[in-house]
Amino acid sequence: MTKVELKKLIGELLEAVPFEKQADIYHALKNKYSELEDYTFGVEFEFEPVVEELLSKDDIKTKLINLYGSSDDNGLSRDYDSWVDEQRENALTRWARRTNGEPSSLDDYDEEYGPMTEDDYTKHIPEPERSSFDSDEEYEEKHTEWEEKRDEVDYDFRRWDSRNRYDYQEEFIDFIVRAGTYDNYLSDSELKLIDIEGSINNAIDFIERLGENVRHDDEPDSTTWSVSEDGPNIEIRSRHMRQSGQDFSLIQKVGNWVSDQSTGGNTGMHVHIGLPKDFDAFDLLAITTLVDEKAVQTALPYDRNFASYAKLRRSISNLLISKIRDKMRDERRDMIPKYFTLANPEVLEIIKGFDRNHGTNIASFSKHKTIEFRYLNTDIAHKINEWVDYFLLLPRIAKSRNKFILESIYGEKLVATRLPGKIKFTFFPTKRDAREKVPMPTYPADMVKQQAADDWIKDLKRKKK
Repeated sequence: MTKVELKKLIGELLEAVPFEKQADIYHALKNKYSELEDYTFGVEFEFEPVVEELLSKDDIKTKLINLYGSSDDNGLSRDYDSWVDEQRENALTRWARRTNGEPSSLDDYDEEYGPMTEDDYTKHIPEPERSSFDSDEEYEEKHTEWEEKRDEVDYDFRRWDSRNRYDYQEEFIDFIVRAGTYDNYLSDSELKLIDIEGSINNAIDFIERLGENVRHDDEPDSTTWSVSEDGPNIEIRSRHMRQSGQDFSLIQKVGNWVSDQSTGGNTGMHVHIGLPKDFDAFDLLAITTLVDEKAVQTALPYDRNFASYAKLRRSISNLLISKIRDKMRDERRDMIPKYFTLANPEVLEIIKGFDRNHGTNIASFSKHKTIEFRYLNTDIAHKINEWVDYFLLLPRIAKSRNKFILESIYGEKLVATRLPGKIKFTFFPTKRDAREKVPMPTYPADMVKQQAADDWIKDLKRKKK
């Protein structure tokens, strides 16, 4: 690939690094820089645990009883109320068929599921009318009797509603289990007896057979893998890997093994890249623009849950623009300047509290000096090395950039250009404003970084004097 072709591929306005061109870009960069720095990396593989058998009906009843009334009971308590009301309605219908609507017939009403309401009473036992009686005295007597019964019915219902409405929960849950509708409230995973420990031990045994150190734990380290439960899934976390044929071969073997397990849209496969010491705030923001998300979406099954676990680039661009804009508004209150500059530490401070659930997760940089790519799921674990190679390429591209663009869903555009130790931002509130071009810095990125380092050393010497 020629320099012109390389520039076209990773030019200043190209948002993403094409996945299918990764080999060409890598070799072009290697020819340009002679030797490319090797990065460490790690991979997390999630898979679903082994299902031994379906739960018994008694176990399902216990789960439903525990679920009832909780904040996430999936409508169980609502459906219980509807079921009780339906039983009362059935009792009311049966009573109405047997009686002539006289107050005395109330003694025949079946109150097994609660007394009738005042509305039920007035509907089925009409209020006496004066015209139906020969004298006022007879009318008054019947009307008083009707009112007293109405008030008694209302009192009985309110008392039952506050004290005894929930006496039928076990019967209702028995009904659900017999009808087989419990899956309206319990997920598939909750209806199965899952062998968590057995699944963890299977993964540990496999990794040990590869000659690797592994422990049942949440955290790997430089020499040891870890395996543990992570929500509903089992997660294998690699030790710190290096760009060697042996480590790539090892990761591929684990990817192949995970592909033989049960996987789906909620079993993630995350790639962590250890970043070089000179990776700065500009590089970090630039890398959020680089992933070829079209290639990601094409490679993955339709059920990958990006919205919950790996929000796409536009989401983090919106967040970055909002946070940077708010930073400037805090300083200048009622206006945002078109041009402004933030020092690298200021930008890193803005990023600190970010949500990790973005496809390109930059939240871990301030603590671990790593970046995590969360886009993938383990349905394509057998292709893990293709994606590791791709993600390893992106920090090199970010370090070579002097300019990138963030765009929000509202048409805002934030153009960032690299300065020694700082980032210059040009803010365009609308697409019409963004027609103005922002020039590319003259010097290569590594020279701008070196200038920042030289300035820091000079400042340090000045302070010591």
